[in-house]
Amino acid sequence: APDLPAGLERVVGRALAKDPQRRYPDMAAFLADLVSIRQGRAPSPVLAPRPRRWVLPVAAAVMLALAVVFWRDIGGLFRSRPAAPSAAGIGCIGVLPLTNLSGDEGQEYFSLGITNAILGRLARIGALRVISFTRHDEVGLPFETLVDEMGVDALLEGSVLRREGEIVISVMLLRKDTREPIFSRDFSGEMSDILSINNEIARTVADEAAIELSPEERHQLGPAGRVNPEVYDLCLKGQQGILTWGRENWEEAIAHFRSATQKAPSYAPAWAGLAYVYAYMARFVSFDDYYPVAVSAAERALQFDDELAEAHSTMGILLWFDFRWEEAERELLRGIELNERSYRVWEQYSDYLMMAGRFREGIAAARRAEAVDPLGPGSEWFLIWCYMAAYCHDEALAEIAKKERLFPDYGRFDLYRTWVHWPAGEHEQALAVHDRAGLPLEPERWARLGRRDEALASIDSLAAVDPWETAKVYALLGEQERAMDFVEKTAAEHSGWFLELNVAMGDWLADLRDHPRLVALRERYHFPDIEPGDPCP
Repeated sequence: APDLPAGLERVVGRALAKDPQRRYPDMAAFLADLVSIRQGRAPSPVLAPRPRRWVLPVAAAVMLALAVVFWRDIGGLFRSRPAAPSAAGIGCIGVLPLTNLSGDEGQEYFSLGITNAILGRLARIGALRVISFTRHDEVGLPFETLVDEMGVDALLEGSVLRREGEIVISVMLLRKDTREPIFSRDFSGEMSDILSINNEIARTVADEAAIELSPEERHQLGPAGRVNPEVYDLCLKGQQGILTWGRENWEEAIAHFRSATQKAPSYAPAWAGLAYVYAYMARFVSFDDYYPVAVSAAERALQFDDELAEAHSTMGILLWFDFRWEEAERELLRGIELNERSYRVWEQYSDYLMMAGRFREGIAAARRAEAVDPLGPGSEWFLIWCYMAAYCHDEALAEIAKKERLFPDYGRFDLYRTWVHWPAGEHEQALAVHDRAGLPLEPERWARLGRRDEALASIDSLAAVDPWETAKVYALLGEQERAMDFVEKTAAEHSGWFLELNVAMGDWLADLRDHPRLVALRERYHFPDIEPGDPCP
């Protein structure tokens, strides 16, 4: 291109050279020369060793595109500033999704999975805060603003390519304020060594950022066992299914994890992933069909790795689903003890605490989860739900406004506003949101308005599919015995909605608090007493 400097043309020419001896040995060397040009220095001389045989086929267009993006500074990602880079003073690193260099969009799950794996290893470093920017393109703020608001000191970015059983992960750590590299490097090897490669990346980032590792952390980030590449790949596909809500995605995830356990029967992460998906199928689809297999999978995971945090956490929620409250909390706390930097274990513990009626603690745990991963899957709604479940009116509305600013395309914020207004008796505000957002008035809403005929117009069809919502309608209309009929039906069916009994006590079940049938039901399922006092922060 005529507007590109001669130095850049030289770099691109070397990247595309026909003679392998003249090409760049790896992506890190290529990027290093691009940085030199940005800083006004000459690129390195052509004294490179022969590139790895499997790196050669990388498309020429990829390197050319990287060069043009780098020079023209698309998105401001590499904007140069006068301050010299320094490895000191880094306490928080933002991790961008690794670029998929395969040219196959079907491999995006793999690059995202590797990114998340590296995030998980970095999160093990106690002196470092790590923030995932894998969803930054969904955030409604300019990238620079987002980085500043998250308190990031440096950014980790790069690319991943696998071919013929081998993998290369190119990473670069950049100063947030200068966008100049602290280091850049390729990490490569056989796919079966991916656990060790991920550990090496995390260890190198810590060393280059002058972050001191404890002896235990350095041991944890040392060489790891080899894995079956096919099994690891299946688990990455399963994790992708977990991240996407819905039965169809969960069933796909189950198929991947089951296949992984068949190919590697002692691989604990595969069993843990399978248990996690089965657990939510038990809660939201069919307890009888999925609870037994969920427990079996969790037991197998713990049999093969008793220090796998996610396996303990999932066992905890399974015990809770069976109303074994004290045993459940012990397992959930064990999960946190093993990995307090996991969003999932904090979210699951928060969910448990909210249902146990310990709302202050539940909100605190949700905030810990968000501190671990403020932009991760679920962050757009989970803390909002906790405030709503505790009937923290002002806090819920403030959190909705905050998350709407971050995630403007997430389409449920107006619905959440109605869920805040209706229990508070703010019918005019709720109706105004319904009108503005075009939200229909469901039977429960008519019942709150005292419109009995409208509320009961479709009660038979509602009762056939959702006894919990039906109980809510009858309770709001003052028909306590009919309401209790359907509450008991949800309990008998082991519906996941019945777990929310303590939450409902603050709203539509408040007038039934002392009803003998409800008292008996709480005793039968060992529901803890709701902690007194204002739960709102």
